[in-house]
Amino acid sequence: MKAPLRLARLLRGQEACELGDTCPEVVSHCDLSEGSIQRVRPNLRQCCRIIGDDVAAVLDHIGPAVVAGHSWGGLLVQLVAWRHPGSILGLVLVDPTHEDVFSAVPLHLRLLSRGLGPGLTLAHALGLFPRLARPMGRKLAELSTSDPELRTAIEAAYLQSYRHRYQVRMIGRENRLADGSRDLVRRARAQASPPDVPLIVLTATTGKPPALLSRSTTLLAEVAAAAPRGRQILVENGGHYIHHDRPEAVVDAVATILNELRPLP
Repeated sequence: MKAPLRLARLLRGQEACELGDTCPEVVSHCDLSEGSIQRVRPNLRQCCRIIGDDVAAVLDHIGPAVVAGHSWGGLLVQLVAWRHPGSILGLVLVDPTHEDVFSAVPLHLRLLSRGLGPGLTLAHALGLFPRLARPMGRKLAELSTSDPELRTAIEAAYLQSYRHRYQVRMIGRENRLADGSRDLVRRARAQASPPDVPLIVLTATTGKPPALLSRSTTLLAEVAAAAPRGRQILVENGGHYIHHDRPEAVVDAVATILNELRPLP
């Protein structure tokens, strides 16, 4: 009897749509710990390798899996796939970060991004962060279910994922790490041979400045085209947080790949 297909989920922080019964087993790997990023902060190459090796270790434990990654997580799982192709059965990239997209980010947004981490950390220290996070958690809950009790539980879980200061600090540190590792990722992509597995790139269609949206869409089309079995899906009415705006799109993409991998009767 074949082992069940597994799905490893790597989304920023602890944010993810609930996959329900889409697959038999879901393993969630959250962002790197505060201790890890403090230990390796001066060396981006070492930092990216440690994060990737953490994910690869999870995959070694559970066996080859379909892996889903959002934003910076979407770039990380590509790095893992290039270095550990035998661990990957399929990829779902949810509006992933691309190393060359930053050139299209307006200067004021780049400055805002750099100040985001310290600002959110200060809000958390002052006890104000829940006011910022609760509307996003409530929106996610409303999109996920009509059951009032489940909505309350999802909103509470969302807030819980930012309960500690280090969890909030990860937001700004993640942005700096993604921005600072561009050259490293460019070299890795140029040398990479994408594994011959199903790959779906879910791409946002709203919520970004026009130049950034156009550049991102083009780059993610190239990511899909470079994969032997890749395809890009433009998610209507989906912003960068597609798993919030259109959670069913993520579930459908995962289910599509799982169905492709299941042996014919």
